Amino acid sequence: MRKFHNKYFLIKYLLLVPVLSCPFLNAASQSYFQQETNYKIHVTLNDEKHELNGFESVDYINNSPDTLLFLYFHLWPNAYSNNKTALAREVFNMKGKA
Repeated sequence: MRKFHNKYFLIKYLLLVPVLSCPFLNAASQSYFQQETNYKIHVTLNDEKHELNGFESVDYINNSPDTLLFLYFHLWPNAYSNNKTALAREVFNMKGKA
């Protein structure tokens, strides 16, 4: 009886794996769309005031068939003003994990 149960389990397993794998195969076969981003950044440094003044333009080209409703930009205001800014905390956390 034990031998029959093992064979039954093996047959059931071999039939079930391909069926359960189908959704993953479909997702992997979908086309990959490489997005394109071009930046232009113009910055001037004022040594006396310790300021950077600049202008940035971003051209984003969506090559996928999906409509993008939002573009998110991660900005770091006053990132280098001291060691308590969000960027400083992020860099410290990354160095601590390395």
